[in-house]
Amino acid sequence: MLFGISLRNRLLLAFILVSIIPVLILTRHFYTHVKKVLIQSEFATLLTARESKRQQLESQFSALYNQLSLLGSSPATIEAMTAFGKMQNSQSQSSLKISSESMRDELLSWYRQELEGHLKLSENTPASVHELIPDASKTMELQIAYIARNSYPFSQKFLLSSADLLPEYDPVHREIHGHFLEFRQRFNFRDISLIDTEGNILYSTDKLPTFATNILTGPWAETHLSRCYKNALVRDFAVEDFEPFLPALLESSAFLCKALIQDNRIIGVISVQLNSQILNRILGDNPKWEEEQISGSWKSYIVGGDFRIRSESGTAYEEFNPFDSDQTYISAISPPTRMNTDAVRAALRGESGTTILKGQNGKQVLSAYTHVRLGNGLWAVLCEKELSETLKALEVSLDHLWPVLLILLTIVVIFALLISKSILNPISMITEGMNRIVRDEPVEWIPFTTNHEAGRMLQAFNRMQEYILNQKNSLSSRIQALSHSESVAHQSERDIQKILQELPYGIQWKNLEGLVLGTNIIHELNFSRHRLPELQSTVRTLESEFLDQGKGSVSKVLSLFDNDQNPVHIFCHLKLRLDSGANPVGVLVCLMEITDQVRDQARDLMENKLRALKDFANGICAELPPITENQKIISLLKRYTFPDVASVQAVNLVEIIEDAIKMHLTGASIHVNMTMNSQIRFVAGNQALLQEAFRTFAKRARQMMPQGGAIKLDLRNDPLNELVILRVMEQAAEQGKAIPDIKSTFDPYCGFGIAECGMALPTALAIIRAHGGTMEVESYTNIGTCFEIRLPIHDTITN
Repeated sequence: MLFGISLRNRLLLAFILVSIIPVLILTRHFYTHVKKVLIQSEFATLLTARESKRQQLESQFSALYNQLSLLGSSPATIEAMTAFGKMQNSQSQSSLKISSESMRDELLSWYRQELEGHLKLSENTPASVHELIPDASKTMELQIAYIARNSYPFSQKFLLSSADLLPEYDPVHREIHGHFLEFRQRFNFRDISLIDTEGNILYSTDKLPTFATNILTGPWAETHLSRCYKNALVRDFAVEDFEPFLPALLESSAFLCKALIQDNRIIGVISVQLNSQILNRILGDNPKWEEEQISGSWKSYIVGGDFRIRSESGTAYEEFNPFDSDQTYISAISPPTRMNTDAVRAALRGESGTTILKGQNGKQVLSAYTHVRLGNGLWAVLCEKELSETLKALEVSLDHLWPVLLILLTIVVIFALLISKSILNPISMITEGMNRIVRDEPVEWIPFTTNHEAGRMLQAFNRMQEYILNQKNSLSSRIQALSHSESVAHQSERDIQKILQELPYGIQWKNLEGLVLGTNIIHELNFSRHRLPELQSTVRTLESEFLDQGKGSVSKVLSLFDNDQNPVHIFCHLKLRLDSGANPVGVLVCLMEITDQVRDQARDLMENKLRALKDFANGICAELPPITENQKIISLLKRYTFPDVASVQAVNLVEIIEDAIKMHLTGASIHVNMTMNSQIRFVAGNQALLQEAFRTFAKRARQMMPQGGAIKLDLRNDPLNELVILRVMEQAAEQGKAIPDIKSTFDPYCGFGIAECGMALPTALAIIRAHGGTMEVESYTNIGTCFEIRLPIHDTITN
C-alpha cells in the first residue's frame, strides 16, 4: 500500500509519525501515571474520612450507651419504675367511669384516624386496626387519657405533662415526665419507655401506640422493640438495628434497652428509641464537615446487615426540631434504599479496604469501606467519590494539550516539506539525466553547490555520465572492427559446413565462446524423431563440465526418450581442438545413435539369465522324491483337509483333552486349570481325527506362550442344543497386543507369528466342522486369546 504513495508523501508521513508517536506514548504514560497518583491520593483521603466516620459512629454509640446507663441508674428512674410498678399491680377501679365498649370504640376511632393508612405500607403487621386495640381495661384507660384525648398532634404527644383523668397515675407521671423530657431533649432521643419484667410498658415519653401495652403478649409483640427488650433481660444491654416502626408511623427506628437493677435484682428495662437523624449527624452535620468534604462531591453511607442504607448521603441536613410547631412531622417514609455492592458485602463480612466499583448511579466510584459492630450485627461504613470527579482536573489538562499537539503537528509538516525538498531535488535532476542518456540526447552536466551527501551524489552522477560517453565511443570502434572479422568468419564457416555435410553421423564444430562454426545435426534425418531441444540442452551441460575440467576428450552415453516415450540412446564424444601452438581454439562434438546396439545387448543378457534359471530348475527336479512318495504326502494332506467321519462312535472328550495336555504341555511353564460339569456327555466323532485336532491346539498354545502362562479350560453341556461346549482361555505371562487380524487365524500358511503355522490350524478347524461342530476365536490386548469349540453330543451313550 505504501509503495503506491509518492516519495515526498512518504517522507512527510514518516516525519509526522516519528514526531507524533513518541508524544502520544508520553501522553499516554503521563495520563496513566497521573491517574494512578490521583486515585491513590483520593483513596488516602477517603480512608481518612472513613476512619473518622467509623470513630464518630463508635463514639456516638458509646456515648448513647453511657447516657442510657446514666439514665437507667438515676434514682429518679428507679423510683419511677417502682411507683409505676405498684400501680400496675394494684386492683383499683376504673377512673373514667365509662364502659369497656365505649373505651374500645373511642380508641378504634383514634387508631383508624392515625394508623389505618399506614398498615398497607408496612410488613408483618395486622391486617386491621381492630387487632391493635388492647383488651385490658387499665391499658385502654391509659391510652384514652394520654393518647386519644391528648390534644397535641401525634408527633408532640410528649408535651402533655398530665391528663388529669387518672388520680393514681397522673401525679407520678407529672413528677417523672419532666425528668425524662430533659434527657430526651439533651441527647436527641425519641421515645423513652419503662417496661416491667412482665413486658408491660408502664411509661412512655412520646405516648406512641405501644404505651400501656404488653410487649410480650400484646399487638406489638413481633416488633424489634420486643426483641431488644428480651435481649436486655438476658444481657443487661441490647441494641436492635433500624427498621420501619409502625407505632412511629413507619419511621426508621433503632432501640437501645438497658436492664434496671435494684438490690442486685432486675426490676425492669428502660428503652430508648433512635431515628436515622443521629446517623446523618455523624455523616454530615459535624464541625469538621467542610474540612473532610472534597469539593462537595464525596458521600458517606452507613449500611445495615439487610443491605439497607441507614442514613442519608454525606451532605448537611436540617435537623428536625420536635418543639418547633411550624414544622410538620413526617407521617410516613419511603422504604430505605438498598445498597448491595461488592464493598458493602466485604464490609459486612468484617473486611476493610478500598476498591473501584460501579456506584448506585451506574458510574464508577472510588469506595473506602470498613465495618462497625452494633450489638450482634455489623454495619458497613463507606466513603465514596465518583472516579470522574477525581480525574476531572486531569481531563481538563488533556483538553489543553490537544491545541499544543496541533501546533506541533503544523511545525513538523513545514519542517518535513523543507527536508523532503532538499532530498528530492537532486534525485529529480539525476532521474532527468538518466532519461536523456536513454533517449540518446546530449549529456548535460548537473551543477552542485554543496559538499554534503546530495552534492557528492550529483558529482558522482556527472562522472558516471562521462564514463558512459567514453564507453559509447569505444564501443563504436569495436563494432566497426567486428563487422570486418564477421565477413571473414562467414567464409570459413561455409568451408567447414561443406565438409560436415558429407559425414554419416552428427557433428558440431564450436569455438570457445560457443559460436557454432559448422554443424550437420539439425539437418540429419536420423535425429528428427528425437527431442532435439532436450538433446541440445544435455550436450551443452556436458560441454560446460568438459571445458571446466580441461580434459582433452570425454565420452558419455545419453539416455533420452522420443516423442512416443520410447528409449533412445545417444553416444556423445567431445574433443578439444588445438592450434599449431597447442592452444585450444574450439570443441568438436560427435553424436551417434546406439539404440539398436543397447537393445541387442539387453536381449542377450536376458537370454543368459533365462538359460541359468533353466539349469537351476533342472537341478531341483533331479533332487525331488519319487512320484510314490509325493502321492503319500498328497494323501496325508487330503486326509486332514477333508477328514472321513463315516465311522462315528462315542468319543470321551475328557480323555482326548488330557492326552493333548500330556503330549505337548507337560514340562512347559504353562499352568492348566480345567473345570467341568459333573455329567459330561460323550461326543459323536472319529477318535483319531479329534485326537489329532486337539493335539494341534495344545502344540499351538505352547508355541504361542514361550515365556509361560496359564490355560483355563471350561467343559460343560448344553442340553438345550445337544452340544458339548469347551472354552479355552490362553493368558501368556507377558501379555501384549491382541491378534492383529483375527479373521485370518485359520487361513492356510497365515497364522500369526508361529514358525510351524502351515496347514495345522486350518486342518484342525476342518476336523471340527466335519464333526458338525463350530469353533470361534477372540483376542484382547493385555488379556489373552479365547477359543470356543462346540461338538454335538452322542445320542445313546452318557458318562
